[in-house]
Amino acid sequence: MNSPENQSTLTKSVQNLAIVTGASAGIGLVYAQELARQGYSLALCARRVDNLEKLKEELESLYGVQVYTEKVDLLDKAARRRFYQRATKDSKPQLLVNNAGFGSVSKFAETNIERELDMVSLNCQALLDLSHMTFADMREQRSGSIINVASIAAHQPITYMTTYAATKAFVHSFSQALAAEAQDFNVHVMSHCPGPTESEFHLVSGLPEKMNHLPSMTALEVVRQALQAQKGQNWVCINGLKNKFLALTGKVTPGPIAARITKRVLAENVNSKK
Repeated sequence: MNSPENQSTLTKSVQNLAIVTGASAGIGLVYAQELARQGYSLALCARRVDNLEKLKEELESLYGVQVYTEKVDLLDKAARRRFYQRATKDSKPQLLVNNAGFGSVSKFAETNIERELDMVSLNCQALLDLSHMTFADMREQRSGSIINVASIAAHQPITYMTTYAATKAFVHSFSQALAAEAQDFNVHVMSHCPGPTESEFHLVSGLPEKMNHLPSMTALEVVRQALQAQKGQNWVCINGLKNKFLALTGKVTPGPIAARITKRVLAENVNSKK
């Protein structure tokens, strides 16, 4: 169990509750900020509780919304389920943003396999579990929206990001299939596919520096576009025209060719880590 100092509480029932995972930095943090600005009360989780507490103070002060925070390791099935139960004890969610996830860039034979397995667990299993709990509540109340953060990497195999691209392909496929089922219950599901974004991804994934040949967007641009797409009931949001083009080419390019192309593109970055 998490200790009391790692938690805050919603002091009363709220009507517009949004849950955001991985909210301590990057896209997740901006999702929290933008949703608070729109009047949502929030339930936020991440592993860095200090960052969450600072964010809580900021959002409650600026927007007068309630913010529940909890330090959670989403790889722990029991912990993530306890988080969901506590966050929704008095209020069912109107929005879930499954943002938590990470990637790695490496030759597969040289990867830390335990980290790769954790990537699959976090990017896929935790997202699936939280989606299942949330969808059950939303289906019962016949309202709500789920945003699953995938990636432009979901649209093609990517050599040297082998596991990451595969996990995001899962998220993208899962989200669209669930969207078709959810619409029968007035519930909206969207796959959010950002491209390279100014965040901590490069540091966490192990890239030595940003790949200058790819377009980069700010997290604020990425999130605002996604929330606009969510309001429009879109099933997929791909950020930016260049990323839309990359996704389209990924669909029409045979997998073996795409894998060879990405191998050439990323080879310098991987080799430079030696």
